[in-house]
Amino acid sequence: MALGSLFFIILTLQERDDPIYFIINLGIGAIGLLFFGGGSLFLFQKYKDRKPGLVIHETGIFDNSSFISLGFIAWEDMDTVTELTVRGQHFIRIKVKDAKKYTQKTKAPLKRMFLVLNSRFYGSPVQISANSLKTRHQAVFQLIQNGLNEYRSSQQS
Repeated sequence: MALGSLFFIILTLQERDDPIYFIINLGIGAIGLLFFGGGSLFLFQKYKDRKPGLVIHETGIFDNSSFISLGFIAWEDMDTVTELTVRGQHFIRIKVKDAKKYTQKTKAPLKRMFLVLNSRFYGSPVQISANSLKTRHQAVFQLIQNGLNEYRSSQQS
């Protein structure tokens, strides 16, 4: 699609008959190139990434499963862990006590925008999909839920 968008831009630059169509077609091609080119770069970068997608530790979890992953999330910052299904895709939603702390954690504006949208539409900036992990959704959910329960029981004693 990125190459198709680039081809569309090249064709548009060769045909300059109508200025309105020229601007519209150039804009469509540029948006397509930015969107699909950026997506391709991200996929290539993720393909080369050898770090684990999710690490569950005694102090929290380290999420590296997607473009908008937040990295380390401490157990003490977690409120609840629930399941969420959006258009047939299963997610693990981790509600954090201070969502703003996690949305401001990243410096990348596009990533921050997606985190804010996640927080607004789904109640938390932290959504983990097992699709990018080499395990089942239910297994990941149980591991995170058990880790949070163990942390809370250790804090009570």
